[in-house]
Amino acid sequence: MLSEKILLKDICIINSDKRFQHHSVLIENGKFQNISTEISTSEDISIYNFKNKNVFLLPGFIDLHVHGAGGADVMDSTPSALSTISKILAQQGSTSWLATTMTESKKNIDLALNNIASYCKSLDNTGAEILGVHLEGPFISKEMAGAQSSESTILPDYNLFKRWQEISNNNIRILTIAPELNGFQDMAQKLRSSKVIISAGHTKASAKQMEEAISQGVSHATHLFNAMTGLHHRNSGAVYPLLLSSKVMAELIVDEHHLSEWAINLAWKIKGKQKLLLISDSIRERCNGGTSNLAKAHLLPNGVIAGSISSQFDDAKRFKHISQCSIEDIVQVCSLNPAIELNVDKRKGKIEPLYDADCIIIDDNLNILESFCKGHPMLNLRKFNNIIL
Repeated sequence: MLSEKILLKDICIINSDKRFQHHSVLIENGKFQNISTEISTSEDISIYNFKNKNVFLLPGFIDLHVHGAGGADVMDSTPSALSTISKILAQQGSTSWLATTMTESKKNIDLALNNIASYCKSLDNTGAEILGVHLEGPFISKEMAGAQSSESTILPDYNLFKRWQEISNNNIRILTIAPELNGFQDMAQKLRSSKVIISAGHTKASAKQMEEAISQGVSHATHLFNAMTGLHHRNSGAVYPLLLSSKVMAELIVDEHHLSEWAINLAWKIKGKQKLLLISDSIRERCNGGTSNLAKAHLLPNGVIAGSISSQFDDAKRFKHISQCSIEDIVQVCSLNPAIELNVDKRKGKIEPLYDADCIIIDDNLNILESFCKGHPMLNLRKFNNIIL
């Protein structure tokens, strides 16, 4: 089903490298068809006029680490669960995502991957687009499993991974793995020529082990600082090389619980906008029952943080406040960087002609007014009578 023809008139466009004042954007057939200061209109078009309003148009965010939302989880292995998560993400500004699995039994992972593969083929999948799978485990450290099932952790097994990749219809894009485990080197060597991103996470690796792992193909850090050996001036942990290597893109969870402001600013100062990603790592408790729970994390009885209940967009607002970065920088770490990593930056991550019409309209207080997924409005901008003229 094609989207309606929409004209966003006289709005400020913000990409990662520049902004365009008083431009108009024509959306048709799910794409940005024209971007200009002057666009002629026809009768069969919906016009949103933002003249004299402090309103901004950003590329849709891409969340590379999402387990669930709205009472649904990827491991539920049902189309309705993926649909629920996709719609909530879209309404909150994340227009694309990676469906992220948990460390569970092989059978449960089979079911989840098969469900994702089927859902991605279906036509009834409105909302945020699933760009693939983030397989978080089960090849992780038992001692660093965190909220994952330590009983289900196993050693790296390339043949098993290959079978899962086939079940997923080649949709696995990121593999979170603990590089210190026996079998990692063999798996990394076999994955090196593939499009699978090898991510270090849930790991007890020392700095030296992690440095070696980066030379063997690790190019991504799963929720940097969390569930890995940390910073110490003598007993150096995995965080050091992940921070310092220009080869590594690092995830951050900025929800007021997972990281201190010191850690966030340290990552920002060292990695910079080119090598950071903001992710939600959200779980089913996010927006459960339709009520947004902001700035919270879900805690297990033993005090372990079991994922976030915050959105990627609200994490971005906190990150901007803490780091004092620009909105252009936010677009870089939430839209362009993940698009580049997943090799979809020729159609996502920017507001340019012929790119997917995934975008967010925000006001000057960084509130979302509307979100579009391939040209489909996910909220109801027309209710903002003070915006539409």
